[in-house]
Formats: sequence, C-alpha cells, structure tokens
Amino acid sequence: MGGKVRCRISSYFVLAVAAGCMLTPTPARGQEVPPGGQVPTPPAPQQQQSPIGKFTGNAVIGMSLENGRTDLNGYQLTVQGKRPYSKTGTFTLSGGYTKATTQPPGAPKDITVADRLTGDFGVEQNYRTHWVTMSHLQGLRDPIEHIDYEVELIFGAGGRWYNKQAEFRVVPGIALIEHDKNIRTENGFNTNYGIYQDFKVSFAKMWQFTQFFSASHDVTDTNDYVIAFDTRLTGAFSKKFGLQLQYHYDYESLLFAGTEPNYSKIVAGLQITF
Repeated sequence: MGGKVRCRISSYFVLAVAAGCMLTPTPARGQEVPPGGQVPTPPAPQQQQSPIGKFTGNAVIGMSLENGRTDLNGYQLTVQGKRPYSKTGTFTLSGGYTKATTQPPGAPKDITVADRLTGDFGVEQNYRTHWVTMSHLQGLRDPIEHIDYEVELIFGAGGRWYNKQAEFRVVPGIALIEHDKNIRTENGFNTNYGIYQDFKVSFAKMWQFTQFFSASHDVTDTNDYVIAFDTRLTGAFSKKFGLQLQYHYDYESLLFAGTEPNYSKIVAGLQITF
C-alpha cells in the first residue's frame, strides 16, 4: 500500500482469550506452531492446572500497534482456551480477528489496512517425563495479504523439560497445507517441515513470561519459508483481572507481489480470566 502512512483511529480494544495450554503453531503462513501455522498461542502452563473435563481461559482487552506490512493502530480479538481430557493430555482451542483502518494524507475517507481471521484446534499429549506430541488443525483468511484461505494440519513430536515454575519444549514436525495466496505457482497443496520451541516461567506468584519461536520450510521450494517469534508478559492483580504485554514478529518469504514480508505488532491490555 505504498509508503508509510500515519494511522488515525479512535480507541481500539483487543479481546484475547489466552488459555493455559500452549498451542503449536499460530500465523497462518506457517508460523507460530511446529512447522507452519498461524499466529500461535503462548506456551501453556504446566499440566494439570485445571480439572479434567473443565474448560478454562481468559480474555485480554487492549491496544494494538503494528508496523511493517501495515502501519496502524487497531483492535484485535482473540480467544484461547484449554480442556484437559486426562492427566497428561489437553484439547486446545483458539481464534482471532484483527481489524484496523487508517486515513492516508489527502484521502477522503478511511481505508482498511488489517482484516485477519484465524482459528486453531489442537490436541497435546505428554508421554513419560520428557516427551510431548502435538497435532493442530488451523485456518486463516487475510484479504490484506491476499490470502483467500489457508488450512493446515500439523503434526509434531519432541521433548519437554520442566520444574514447578518453568517449562521448555522443542517440537520438530510437519504441516500439510492447502491454501490460496493468489500466487499461481504457490496455490493448492503444500508440505512444510519445521521446528517449534516455547518457554514459560512463573515468578512473583502473579506474573508469567511466555515465549515461542517457530520456523518452517517447504519441502520442495527453497524460496518458501516462514519464521515467527512471540513474547508475552502477564501479571495478575486478582483472580479475575490482570495485565498483558505482547510483542510478535514474523517473516513470510512468499506472498502476493508487492506485499511486505515482515510483520510485527505490540499489544497491551487488560486480562480477564474465566
């Protein structure tokens, strides 16, 4: 969309329901999960924080500042949750929608500069002390990036190391992708391989830091790859309310001609736990 423009918007608020359980990917584009995937979910707190069969999550309402592919302030709504099905296994669920507008200098009205919809359903299973498997089904639509649709089925298996306050996981895997990115040679079915890593640590009783990194590469196209990095700091000041600050960055090599491959955002807001 040409050069950078200053964004003019009213106050935007972000809704994000962050589940205790971490999801494998995240960003459509093959990011945030074991190989490929969408904007991912933060690492999960250690297993058995909620009773088996009970769904838990939280919501974050805040402000989004983005640059790179788009320069804007906007609102973002995401939902994330988890439901343990056994002492070592968990179902995860997340969804998100981002929308923002800006008015370029001299333009008669606002234009849409962000319009992104994502969804993810996953199953994560721990084995013995240091093994974990993940499988996720993800969906994405982003007209601004010229992605009409993207559906991914992701599988991975790797290691986990943890103590009472922290957990670290590394999961290599594979993604089966069906998408339409309005690139003739790229549309249709693709297979990616990659790796996903996450880390979470709780401190000062009411605070938690989470981080993840992912990278994926097409098995046949050397020019098709995606990387993603995400950090979140969350502090609770009661059982129901807290604050969250998030930084996210990703890079996707193959997009529609003229689309910026870099994308980053900062989101800060109020967290509501349920």
